[in-house]
Amino acid sequence: MGKDEKLVEKAEELIRKAGVDASIIWHREWGRETVSIAKVLGVDVSQIIKCLVFLDPGGRPVMAIVRGDSRVDVSKLCVAAGASELRLAKAKEVEDLTGHPIGGVPPIGLGVRTFVDRLVLEREWVYGSAGSPYAGLRIRSADLVRLSGAVVSEISA
Repeated sequence: MGKDEKLVEKAEELIRKAGVDASIIWHREWGRETVSIAKVLGVDVSQIIKCLVFLDPGGRPVMAIVRGDSRVDVSKLCVAAGASELRLAKAKEVEDLTGHPIGGVPPIGLGVRTFVDRLVLEREWVYGSAGSPYAGLRIRSADLVRLSGAVVSEISA
């Protein structure tokens, strides 16, 4: 089993155990560019979700999940998370904290305090990473919130 398959195992196990209607979609494109991944998957960019890791002043991670056509409003995320400030984690920090590279951070199974932007719920199905930049996770937005333990908030710009 290759590195990418190992990174995706946890997401596969979580969706299987939860019994949700979700699937893993393997692709050849690096999953860091939202627009290109939307084209590869044949979906609207608003169905793609971005999982961004931020750090509070104490170094504790906070994950923000927004639609591919949105940006995180850091001030809104600070309010939602009760943090005085947050900064976007660097690539090495993201990998150290999550075990996944940027472009491969899954929205589920990380045990990180997570906030999902309310606009994500406007789409029944969303597509995020399954743990590798080369594997997508197709999941209902309501199941995404449930499996991630996320708080739904208004965090997009």
